[in-house]
Amino acid sequence: MLILFIVIVFLNILYFKKSFNNRDNKDIIMFFSFNFFSLVCIILYTVLSIFNSYVIKSYLFNLWYFLITLLLVFLIFIVRIILIIFKKRSSYVMKRKLEKKEKIKAIFLPFLVLLLLFVIFFITDIGLDYFETKEKLKKYDEKRTEEISKMVNFINKKYNINVSFDNCIYYREEDYNNHTDFFGNGYDSNIPYIGLFEYNNEKITVVDRKGILSDNYQLSDINELIIDYFYDKTGIKFDYIEFEKSYYGSYCGDDNIINYVLQERFNSIINKENISKFIDEILKVDALSIEFYTRNNNEQIRRQIAEKLSYLKNYENIEKLEVNFNINELTITHKEKAFPEEHYNYGNNEDDYNDRYKFGCLYIDNKNNPINYSMRMDLKRGYSTGKGENINGWVYIKIESSES
Repeated sequence: MLILFIVIVFLNILYFKKSFNNRDNKDIIMFFSFNFFSLVCIILYTVLSIFNSYVIKSYLFNLWYFLITLLLVFLIFIVRIILIIFKKRSSYVMKRKLEKKEKIKAIFLPFLVLLLLFVIFFITDIGLDYFETKEKLKKYDEKRTEEISKMVNFINKKYNINVSFDNCIYYREEDYNNHTDFFGNGYDSNIPYIGLFEYNNEKITVVDRKGILSDNYQLSDINELIIDYFYDKTGIKFDYIEFEKSYYGSYCGDDNIINYVLQERFNSIINKENISKFIDEILKVDALSIEFYTRNNNEQIRRQIAEKLSYLKNYENIEKLEVNFNINELTITHKEKAFPEEHYNYGNNEDDYNDRYKFGCLYIDNKNNPINYSMRMDLKRGYSTGKGENINGWVYIKIESSES
């Protein structure tokens, strides 16, 4: 496209100069004809480039070429009009009556020249892009086969199950690029290779993040293992324990602590023997918030909580620490990740780029799981505990807005 636009501008300048020097009606008509059909050609080519699936897909760059060329051609046209109106000596128009054939030739010769150029360049672009797309698809399919096979081997070996290549119902290639639009707005992607497998009526998401493979097959098990770990630590059987960023980021996106640790720090199968190591990795995450949930609420439990969980104050990265006393049995929601349609090139207009750890998640919605009291440790790390009863460095408060 860029070459075609340069040729169009060059021809317009050439005919401008010719009409300027010869001052002949025929040359003047040919210049305006060239100018008019150039504008038509530029607009048509740009429209077709944007909407034709085989032509260059970076249409914002095409738009950039389009605007500059359109401006230059229009500028040449305006300059010529001004010179004719003011009848500068060098632009005096020789008034000669043209024959019909001369008029037709003067009008349609530029049209035929531009039409020929348009067809040549457009077909060339289609051909080049077709073969480029074909090569990209070939490489995409090869990498897809390689990655899915790697993921199948990983989860089969890890869990001693029998997932096959055909169980893969979705694949997405990695994307760590910066995507910027025509106006400079953009984002940095942080998306690994993703494979979604359907196995025994369950869905397993596997990722390959720069050579580290991990999966979400154990999300529910991890929750129970964490509860059991803190039961051994405190003697209290919590209903749920939630790890998140202290500034309340997204449950299932970049700020989901469990998913982050699984993909970045701990991809082994998790069991009672190594759950402490997994939790150690969680407790290293910056700007950490931990919320414990339990229906047990009496003075003895509150004092036990204050005594047994106070060791967490030693972790300087923990900015919020609280225990919520829920009224009813908790409803824990498993939110699965919805993926965009599989494609070899996702481009820069997907709306899910800000979720970098696409494992879905378990979470509780406080609107449907009301709490009536809370204990918050006074960490003095930028977050208020509110006013209430002080219990050995914890503040016990009533939650007025959580009536069932």
